[in-house]
Amino acid sequence: MRQLLAIMLSGVMVLTPISDTDDSFIENNNTIVVNDIGTSEKVSDLSISSKTAVCKSSCRRGAEPIKSITAVQTLEKNNGNGRYSSVKNAKWSKTVNTDFLSLRNSIDQLSVGTYRLKTVFTVYYKDGKSETITVYSTEKTVK
Repeated sequence: MRQLLAIMLSGVMVLTPISDTDDSFIENNNTIVVNDIGTSEKVSDLSISSKTAVCKSSCRRGAEPIKSITAVQTLEKNNGNGRYSSVKNAKWSKTVNTDFLSLRNSIDQLSVGTYRLKTVFTVYYKDGKSETITVYSTEKTVK
């Protein structure tokens, strides 16, 4: 019995793909790209020049037909110890009834610190299902 169990487990291990990357999360050129359950590509990107932040978010349809997409962007500042707070006047939203959403906003006169862009995407599919996912950009620093 033990030999049979060992043989079965060996077979499972051989058939299980081993990967050092997770295709549902890709960091490409400091841009976070997430491919989740609905296979929609969701991007949250933050760039900072001087003391101005440019916040870009997008969502592109995957395999399933989309009814609408909503994105809510919030610029957040790191308060230390891994805690973030929303930056005043730095929250925007957009809803589209197509299979592609693009949202671009900016804010200037940022104080010294480390920032990230939080984008909450809600995708409504034509079959009545929906999904919500939060995507964070990489951190950027104002010096």
